[in-house]
Amino acid sequence: MLEMLGHILVVDDNDDNTDLLVKRLKRRGYSADYALSGQEALDKIAKTTYDAVLLDYMMPEMDGIEVLKHIRKDKTESQLPVIMVTAKSDTQSIVLSLEATANDFVSKPIQFPVLFARLASQIARKKAEDKLIEVNDALEARVKERTQELSNINEQLLEEKLRRDEAEAHMLQSQHQFREAFDKAGHGIAVITKEGKFQRVNEALCQMLGVPDEDLSGQAVKDVTHPDDWLAERDQFSNLIDGYIGNYEIVKRMFCVPDTEIWVQVNVSLIRDGSGVPSHAVAQFIDVTEARRSRLIVEKSEAHLQAVLNNAADAIIAIDSESNIITFSASAEKLFGYSSCDILGKKVTCLMKKDDAKAHLASIVRYQKTPESSNVIGKGAQDITALRSDGSAFAASLSVGQFEASGEIVFIGVIRDMSERVAMESQLRQASKMEAVGRLTGGVAHDFNNLLTVIIGNLQLLDRSINGDEKAHERVIKIMKAAESGAELTKRLLTFSRQQVLETSEHDLNEIVMELESLLERTVGDNIKIKTNISAASYIGLTDKNQLESALLNLCINARDAMPSGGEITIDVSEAYLDSFYTSRHPDVKEGDYYAVSVSDTGTGIEPSVLEKIFEPFFTTKDSGKGTGLGLSTVFGFMKQSGGHVMVYSELGFGTTFKLYIPKAAGTDVTPHIIATETDTPIALKPVTVLVVEDDVEVREVAVSVLREAGFVVFEADSSQAGLSIFAEKQEIEAVFTDVVMPGGMLGTDMVKEMRKLRPEIPVIFASGYAENALHDRKSLSKHERFISKPYNLEQLPFLIASLME
Repeated sequence: MLEMLGHILVVDDNDDNTDLLVKRLKRRGYSADYALSGQEALDKIAKTTYDAVLLDYMMPEMDGIEVLKHIRKDKTESQLPVIMVTAKSDTQSIVLSLEATANDFVSKPIQFPVLFARLASQIARKKAEDKLIEVNDALEARVKERTQELSNINEQLLEEKLRRDEAEAHMLQSQHQFREAFDKAGHGIAVITKEGKFQRVNEALCQMLGVPDEDLSGQAVKDVTHPDDWLAERDQFSNLIDGYIGNYEIVKRMFCVPDTEIWVQVNVSLIRDGSGVPSHAVAQFIDVTEARRSRLIVEKSEAHLQAVLNNAADAIIAIDSESNIITFSASAEKLFGYSSCDILGKKVTCLMKKDDAKAHLASIVRYQKTPESSNVIGKGAQDITALRSDGSAFAASLSVGQFEASGEIVFIGVIRDMSERVAMESQLRQASKMEAVGRLTGGVAHDFNNLLTVIIGNLQLLDRSINGDEKAHERVIKIMKAAESGAELTKRLLTFSRQQVLETSEHDLNEIVMELESLLERTVGDNIKIKTNISAASYIGLTDKNQLESALLNLCINARDAMPSGGEITIDVSEAYLDSFYTSRHPDVKEGDYYAVSVSDTGTGIEPSVLEKIFEPFFTTKDSGKGTGLGLSTVFGFMKQSGGHVMVYSELGFGTTFKLYIPKAAGTDVTPHIIATETDTPIALKPVTVLVVEDDVEVREVAVSVLREAGFVVFEADSSQAGLSIFAEKQEIEAVFTDVVMPGGMLGTDMVKEMRKLRPEIPVIFASGYAENALHDRKSLSKHERFISKPYNLEQLPFLIASLME
């Protein structure tokens, strides 16, 4: 393909002219474009590179002269060859075109040989000018470059001379300074030969070793070094002199006159000659005997302090005067849920509620101004409310002291977790209140029974003496019924006060529930469904059958009232073991084996403020005339008097479960508390990585502690959302142990469904105070997942997880 001679722009307002010119140009070997107006031509020139322009002299709106002037104003296009084309041939038109800096001129009708010759000439001229400019620019650049090189060389030569002069002066000064420094240094310095002998020593080294210069110079280094330490240093010195290393440092024992040893820190450096060959060594000696002795004392003290910090049962935290945490003991890590690396350097106020944080900062400022004004520091233990890393608050006792270290005030706080004590005190207060109310109601009931005995006896005598008077007889009967109702009320009061005579004997709890089922169905109505979950085995418990039936009836009636639109009641009988952890939180309960009779509903649940009062006599949430408030108090009294226990679990919108713990009869087979395989061989613990999700802080802490003591790696979360986040992040988690009902809008079962989207085969153990079958009925749990009922035996937990992993 032939190379084009050039790219030409034809500018003419006549279509025929532009068409003819474009065709002839292309036939000649040019590429051509056209514009029908001056403005269109300027626009195309701005966007496209042309080698020449054929410009019509006469055009409407903007003639050729004006277009040419615009072209010349543009710096980038000022040298573009322009040939003016016109029908005029007068001298004036030629002069005007040349004045406007047109490069050439052709007249119409166009003589194409003339046009092509002039066009080729202008394009060639333009290319020659461009090449000349390019060559000129290159020459100028080369001259500038060479000139700069010569200038740089000259400057470098001047700088090199100055450097040499400065180096010589510096060398002379350095030699003088070295001699001064060597001789007058406060620490020992020696020049050592390649053979390991002192060639030159300074006064400080002579004084350190107690040997004069003339005796020490020429002596071998090993002769004044402890043999054991020279064995450790010998190879390093050999490697240094051979040039393999340039420096080494060692702490060793050296002999000092008279017959004593000192500890010396020695830094030895290799010196090479001008050709780079190892010449000798220079060593610096610093006596660290006292520093070493002091450091050993400090290290021992620090070890003792660290042992205290690591083993103290109470949390110990130290802060500086700016309230930054500088010490965080192991107990503090466990108590607050932070690791030392995460908390050190942060403000201690992150462990406090906002109001307490403000008070703390004000107290620090006040103490720094007037120490005697502090009501905390040095004032003994004080009750506070602290915050864990998960934001949960807990009661604590705080004792604060202070000391100075390096001129800085350091505050030491000892924090003791009072949660258990506060909970125990609350339970004791509740138990004392219930005991006091029980005594009061018992006394009232006994006196009232005496009055009712007199009233009923006299009514019976009166009824005999009014034979024939039907109206009087009817009145006596009404009074008699009211007195009998009073007697029944008194009986309930005596049950609550544990002064009712119980007919306690061995009964099969499964049979009692089965016999009572039809009565319960009639009692609760058609819109309530009763479900029972009982074992084929006999569960023999010690109880008063009539009182137990009355208690179950009471609980089912309450459940019915909580489900006005209908629902389900589930009665479940199972074995249970109340362990030491549970009994520590409920002092009136004995550790041991029980049968748990659970009554669960799908009702509205009970508000937390109401839960605290439900067992108090005469407390009721029912409308006036619809309840005496003695139903649950009677259940409470009966269970306590019979050696059992009652517990309630409830969540608003989820329902309520009452659990009656009935003592097992003597001689009843007890389920082993260590899970076994089919061959009754105890499962060998194979600790795995477990995620524990539980919103109750105390329950979670104990479960985590038990698992960790058994060797498990444990991650913990206080909500379903937090548990899901940790599970997604920690791929090493092998099993999940979770509560079912938790705050925050996501149940434990919903959390597990999301987990199974990530890892469908993850083993899960659910724990809940609700009966297992009640939860199954609501489709909250899969039958393929393990369930344990609260309270569970914590000692069994590691074995339960191990069995699930099998």
